[in-house]
Amino acid sequence: MTRSNHGIEQFWNDRSKRFKHTGWADGTIYSFDQPARLLAIEHIINQVMSSHNTALDFGTGSGDFAALLSNTFDSVIACDISNKVIEIARQCHSAKENIEFICTGDERNLSIEPHTLDLILSITVLGHILEDHDLKETLRQFHQIIRPSGRLIAMEYTPLHEMTASSYQRFRTYDEWKIAFEESGFEFERCFGFYHPSEVPCPSYRSYRGHPLLKILSKAPHFIKNQRWMRRFCRRRAERILATADDIWWEASELDVLRIMVLRPANADEQT
Repeated sequence: MTRSNHGIEQFWNDRSKRFKHTGWADGTIYSFDQPARLLAIEHIINQVMSSHNTALDFGTGSGDFAALLSNTFDSVIACDISNKVIEIARQCHSAKENIEFICTGDERNLSIEPHTLDLILSITVLGHILEDHDLKETLRQFHQIIRPSGRLIAMEYTPLHEMTASSYQRFRTYDEWKIAFEESGFEFERCFGFYHPSEVPCPSYRSYRGHPLLKILSKAPHFIKNQRWMRRFCRRRAERILATADDIWWEASELDVLRIMVLRPANADEQT
């Protein structure tokens, strides 16, 4: 999702063809992690949003979050840089008539009028914008199209120390995110920590992984973990555990390596 994408579009096209989504490559992790993220975002949106007219799902992937937003928002715009995953999203959520799926890696191509969005949602997408100037340009564009009363909700990795970037992902610290958001006209409203399957494996996730079959498959190759029968088994097990889980997200602390950040335009009270 960046102007100088350095082959990122092809990377996500290839990944989408292989896994049918853009989440964890390990299907046993994805089967728990994706519904856990959806639960957390649904809960947070219900807490912080008062207006539900139009939302943007920036980097929609296979469209699960756009579908979630469509349950409460009148209109949802869902964009992604990968034409392959947009095709998957359209197929998976064809019944959702209030979602417009658009293939683009540049939010300037969306033709959204200034100050019209109630919500911009970005789930581990902004970290794939490698250059700081591209990130700030994207955030400034967000500031232009969001309502003064709107919210930007971004889930991103926030390692405690600097990490080496890959060819498709940049790991910014929480302080670096704060600077980027604040210099682009946003201020923090709330911040939540979120579990991580290896860095912060909460008790619910440990319980999920504790099944003997999942223990056996822990070192199996991805093509086995992504077999249809295996995904079905994992989804059902995850659903049972997540139905009563209360340890997946929490009020953020200084040690969190994955955060859900809720932001609003700075001086929003003066603009409304």
